Amino acid sequence: MVYFKYDSGQLYIFVPDGINLAADFLDNPFSEQFLRVEEVIRKQQVFETRLTRVLLHRIPDYLRYVPETKEDIDNLVKKMCKKDKKMAAVSSASVVPVRHRIKIEITHSKVKVSV
Repeated sequence: MVYFKYDSGQLYIFVPDGINLAADFLDNPFSEQFLRVEEVIRKQQVFETRLTRVLLHRIPDYLRYVPETKEDIDNLVKKMCKKDKKMAAVSSASVVPVRHRIKIEITHSKVKVSV
């Protein structure tokens, strides 16, 4: 249901239930960019999960059995952390504004939304 109010030369349109653009337009101008961002972040999360749960978590075990490799392991840790920071920067940079104009028209008591 759409309600109209005319006040001081202005026509106001009220849509009490609102328009749920996300539900009504699953494929929209934002979809492609959101999918790209989600993919970049997913790759970062997969790497970070492996890094923290497996690789970094096991370092004390490696050092216990081969303490002479400490310098090599320290260098490896630095490289892995550097890669993680780079992936985080790429993830942050992938989030960019998406601009799009939404036009809402009232025609014969129906609301028409075009994206």
